[in-house]
Amino acid sequence: MESMVDPDPLAALIREVRSRKQVVMTAAKTGWHALMGTSTGDEMDREAAALGKEWRKTEDISEERAD
Repeated sequence: MESMVDPDPLAALIREVRSRKQVVMTAAKTGWHALMGTSTGDEMDREAAALGKEWRKTEDISEERAD
C-alpha cells in the first residue's frame, strides 16, 4: 500500500482549515436562524416576555421607561 504525501503541506493545511471553517460557519448560521425564527405571539416569544416581566419585578424596574 502506497502512502500519498502532499508535496505542499502548507497548502494541505490551508485546505483543511477552510473546510473546517465552512462547517463551523454553517452551524453558526443554522443556530442564528433558529433563534431569530421566533415571531410575536409564538410560544418562545411569550415565554421570553414572561421571563422579562418577572425579572423587571425582581429588579424593581418599571414596565414603562421614562426616556
